[in-house]
Amino acid sequence: MAHAATVVKQRFSETAHRAREKADKAAEKIMEQRRIVDSAMSVPEKISPRVFFGLSLGSIILSLGLFAAKRKDDAVFVGHWAPTFLLLGLFSRLVSSKQKY
Repeated sequence: MAHAATVVKQRFSETAHRAREKADKAAEKIMEQRRIVDSAMSVPEKISPRVFFGLSLGSIILSLGLFAAKRKDDAVFVGHWAPTFLLLGLFSRLVSSKQKY
């Protein structure tokens, strides 16, 4: 009977050890992914919101030029860039203001 209890304790210990190893590996992966996300979040912060505003105006002007050149599909495609650039500029402002606190 004592032998069975020893075997159960040993197996429980081995299982707990494997679980700890897996948890440690998962925590390492989470930390690695967090570093990747943090570095990606810092990219828009390094670019001035004025650059995004300029890109937005540029895409609008280019879209108008394409429309005047009777390339309506291309004009609509390029025209859709403007709100994306404006949102990126807004995002960069939000990210930079959050990190100050």
